[in-house]
Amino acid sequence: MKDKFFNIVFGVVFVLILTGCSKKDTIETNIIMDNDYHLIVVKKANCENETKEYYEYNGQKIFLVCLDEIYLKNEHEKITLSKYMQNLGLSYEEVLNKLLVSFKMTDALYDGGTTIYRNDSLSIIKCNTLDNNKDIYIGNQNLAKEENYCK
Repeated sequence: MKDKFFNIVFGVVFVLILTGCSKKDTIETNIIMDNDYHLIVVKKANCENETKEYYEYNGQKIFLVCLDEIYLKNEHEKITLSKYMQNLGLSYEEVLNKLLVSFKMTDALYDGGTTIYRNDSLSIIKCNTLDNNKDIYIGNQNLAKEENYCK
């Protein structure tokens, strides 16, 4: 009887882990980049400012905050934003300029020029500090600058 109970409990926990804990929201945005690519964002569920380094180019980094991946999709292909940048040899500034067309600047900080941009689904923090930090943080629409950002 104990073995049967253990198997049932183990099975329930396993199903919860597979379905609940790894749940991710995929959001197809209205953000359009060149060549008719639009962004698809995979958000992490129940995330509190979890930050991961996503891409680096010439010492400047792009971080994703509570996001697993960003895809670009058109009628012919679906490609990650990092692969898109690598394949075309684009700097983060070139990609950022293409992205920001669909965003509105909402805040400017007094740390040398860091700016925050938002739209209906995402926020971008573009660092520009007196220490010459030019990193980028991309997260959900409520993303706010944390103390450890832009360092």
